[in-house]
Amino acid sequence: EEQKRIAAILDAADLHRQKTKDLLDKYDELSQALFLDMFGDPVANPKGHKFWRLGDVCFVKGGKRLPKGEKFATSKTNHPYIKAGDIKNEIIRNDNLEYITDETHQLIKNYIVNEGDVLITVVGANIGEVGITPKELHKANLTENANKLLVKNPDLLLNRFLFFQLQTMFLKQQISKKIMAVGVPKLAIFRIEELLIFLPSLAEQQIFSHSIELIRSQKSQAEQSLQKAEELFQSLLQKAFKGEL
Repeated sequence: EEQKRIAAILDAADLHRQKTKDLLDKYDELSQALFLDMFGDPVANPKGHKFWRLGDVCFVKGGKRLPKGEKFATSKTNHPYIKAGDIKNEIIRNDNLEYITDETHQLIKNYIVNEGDVLITVVGANIGEVGITPKELHKANLTENANKLLVKNPDLLLNRFLFFQLQTMFLKQQISKKIMAVGVPKLAIFRIEELLIFLPSLAEQQIFSHSIELIRSQKSQAEQSLQKAEELFQSLLQKAFKGEL
């Protein structure tokens, strides 16, 4: 009977955890469904969108590796350095950031990002991952293993819309075909410039981007709930092993 009681508690905690995970998937599905509802499938292009080369509407700029002999700072400084591994799952993580000294920053100060810049990884296992630079990483230095995409005309293309379109299967398939598997897979700047995107009206982009922000806000809350659910499950599991449940 005691085993049944403990198992029931753990099952309930695990069910809560799984339902929260499922909710996160639903938010991702909702974002994709909204995109298809507003703009149609880019492959079939039922709404007859005109396609543009990414290089025609954006500047593609590379990052910079640390100069020879320079190393990361041993403590936090005013100069965070964004690595390719920090760009994952459509966000730029700050929980494992490296920092550089003022002296090193002066050597590579031209290779920084600004708030709102769209970043894409171009080397390694997570090639093609995208993120948008948050406020807290404004003026951070950027690795040579990622590029930033700077919109030429904000009256034609919104950063947020570009960011989301790069996450669509249509763009991911293009990127996959352009990766050069010579040694380490790499996505060269000129190949990024060849990617095809479409540009609906600015009003449509604004409506879509606003809706996505609302969805992402709800998803963020669900992610926090998932973290608490994970912590609760692990805590109950430990108590069960110790005979304290």
